[in-house]
Amino acid sequence: MNKKRITVLGAGISGLVAAYWLDKDGFDVKILEAKCEAGGTMETSYEKGFLIDYGPNSGLETTPLIR
Repeated sequence: MNKKRITVLGAGISGLVAAYWLDKDGFDVKILEAKCEAGGTMETSYEKGFLIDYGPNSGLETTPLIR
């Protein structure tokens, strides 16, 4: 029996979790990601000797309620 093929667009946390469950359910899953690394909006960069974490909430400090 041939597995049904499915393509997940994006290797962020949602795409990776979706691909995981689809694979467990027996689909032949391919993940496509535009960036060179998985993670979506979650990433860490190294700048001027410091590790800087970026994520879905990293811009919240600009919200007046949080300041």
